[in-house]
Amino acid sequence: MIQNNVWRKTRRDIIGTDRKLVGNRWVFEIKKNGVYRARLVAQGFSQTPGIDYVNSHSPVSDEVILRLLIAKKGVRKLEGATFDVETAFLYGKLEEDIFMKIPEGFEEVVGSDDNFDALKVDGAMYGLVQAARQWWYTFCQKMKEKGYERSRAAPCLFKKTTVNGMILISLYVDDGYIIANTDGLSTAKTDLEDSFKIKFGQGINDYVGCTIIEKDNVVYFVQPHLIKKLHKNFVDKVPERSYDTPMNQGLNVNRLLSKEDPLSDEDQKIYRSGVGMLLYLVKYSRPDIANSVRELAKVMDGASYQDYKYLLRVIKFILDTKSYGVYMDFNVSTTKNSKIKIKAYCDSDYAGDSETRKSVSGFIIYLDNLPISWKSKGQRTVTLSSTEAEYIALSDVIMELKYLHQVLEFMDEDVTLPMIVHVDNASAIYLSKNWVAGQRTKHIDIRHHFVREYQEDGMVKIIFIAGSENDADIFTKNLARTDYQKHAEKIIMDTNRVA
Repeated sequence: MIQNNVWRKTRRDIIGTDRKLVGNRWVFEIKKNGVYRARLVAQGFSQTPGIDYVNSHSPVSDEVILRLLIAKKGVRKLEGATFDVETAFLYGKLEEDIFMKIPEGFEEVVGSDDNFDALKVDGAMYGLVQAARQWWYTFCQKMKEKGYERSRAAPCLFKKTTVNGMILISLYVDDGYIIANTDGLSTAKTDLEDSFKIKFGQGINDYVGCTIIEKDNVVYFVQPHLIKKLHKNFVDKVPERSYDTPMNQGLNVNRLLSKEDPLSDEDQKIYRSGVGMLLYLVKYSRPDIANSVRELAKVMDGASYQDYKYLLRVIKFILDTKSYGVYMDFNVSTTKNSKIKIKAYCDSDYAGDSETRKSVSGFIIYLDNLPISWKSKGQRTVTLSSTEAEYIALSDVIMELKYLHQVLEFMDEDVTLPMIVHVDNASAIYLSKNWVAGQRTKHIDIRHHFVREYQEDGMVKIIFIAGSENDADIFTKNLARTDYQKHAEKIIMDTNRVA
């Protein structure tokens, strides 16, 4: 921190005795690799809004960008590498005047000095509310100086075109991922080392808590560290028996019923912790439990003991299938040197919420048979028909397709248009192609009608598919064993096969 000029000595009588000083504390931890780390962090909760900070939002790269980069790497036969910026936040410079209390042990580090009794903080030290934002801003500035362009759709994705080919860099706080050819990878590493103190990983084995396994032109996404944590926290609580599915067929969590038998405060904390870990699994490696976890998340603020049993069942299912994860098989890829082909599956469960009678939307999107994006979410409003519910679900998936198309264009990929969307409701397809304003549809919010415009513009084409063949079915309801396995095997695989 001293080397990075994070602070300067000052006195209270200079800054004014009425100015509040930000607190600080030491944080000690042992990292996963066994390294002992001590870090001095500011107590951001003691900052005064409007004086010590104004803006705090800092974007991060999401899991969809990671999968897009992995897909591009595999399809275009590129190389990848991860990196970690050491003490990243300290590179950021503050826009506000912040004053901090003297840290414990400070005199032992720099020597005692009777001429100061406070510190003026210039660097974005860890713990400050705006620290992450200032670091991201600094990284963007450095990348711009090196000739990189930032994506408008994905603000943590950077591109540089050189005579040796394209370089793509994605940033998640202080962790990053690079894909390029051999020469481009070398150029990217040089660019980063010129600006930051940095460590590079070997290949892409581990990134933001997700382990990525490459073997025989197939990539697998698993999260063994998180599953070990689930095992440690819940192994003595889960049922002894095993299950074929995450939840019973057709099961719904009801908020009103949950209030009749609420958990204790301590058990509620455990419940929230378990659901939080499951949500992170859904993001990267286990989309097959997305609908079950969405149901559990409905009562994060007031679960019952029955809901707790449902949670333990899902965790037991995960522990029994801990070697399973999302896979991308590039052996079946047909893109190679041609255009990118995108197809999506979209579904809804009409009035699926037994309490509110709201419907559930779900979708999954493939880039040339490679799973890229998925979602299971409750709809915001009550729909009056299955047609309306499917139409709203359509608008959700097309919003995501638009996002993917923008990012792929930034990556200089040519996407085959129209992108195909499969839906199992003929009436919703008719509504999406025709400007109907009948008694049953004229109330539908205008925000959903861009579906028609995208069809007219040739961006998407909506095609009917039988409900039994709709891959999105697993994201809208809890299925029977046969149906669950039929859909799950298309997106997850047992990685013990590649051990």
